[in-house]
Amino acid sequence: MLYDAPAWISKWSLSSGSLTNFQIYGGTWSSVGLSSEEAGKFGDELDLFAGIRKKIGHFVFDVSGAYFILGDWDKSRDDRVIFDTQIDYVGLRVVEPYVAVRYFGTTSDAIRDGWFFWIGLKRKHHIATSPFAEREIFLNVNGSLAFATERSFGREGGFIFARIQTTLDIPLSKHISLCPTYMVQIPSGDQTGRTGDFTDGIHHIWGGFLSAKW
Repeated sequence: MLYDAPAWISKWSLSSGSLTNFQIYGGTWSSVGLSSEEAGKFGDELDLFAGIRKKIGHFVFDVSGAYFILGDWDKSRDDRVIFDTQIDYVGLRVVEPYVAVRYFGTTSDAIRDGWFFWIGLKRKHHIATSPFAEREIFLNVNGSLAFATERSFGREGGFIFARIQTTLDIPLSKHISLCPTYMVQIPSGDQTGRTGDFTDGIHHIWGGFLSAKW
């Protein structure tokens, strides 16, 4: 669900282990809308997530679950129960292909459950050495095509959108990086006749975040 207004977003996560063994992680992702109610209620969101990662040969497997608290946090009718699986192939030098599957479970009859699928390519490209820290600046590019099963969220199945996201990783110190980002999402067209969802026009999203890792 895209939100057509500025939002303050934060993410906190903890992980243990390594990819050669099982890596376990968990955390929270939250968003607070910075605009009026006219932009919609979905600027406010709190996600709780946990998962495991494992590298086998040239493949990285990531399986996770989450609970999305959307809109009115004291009500559950808009909430989602999420199950994700992603498989990355890391055996190529130029790009990293991946496939992903997500199940959206709903907590009310207002919206149907649904399955969504992604195929995509990622690349992490070295740009330069940061003038602020002895670490490298990278450009991360992620392009994907999304598909849905029939009647997911009450819509037709098939291709639903293409997305390209670029993020610069600029180290400011040993542990902190500045990451400006840009994303464009191109829908297949509104298949339901409704407006305001992920099929309503081409979306351009500009933003940025501070990343702190220890």
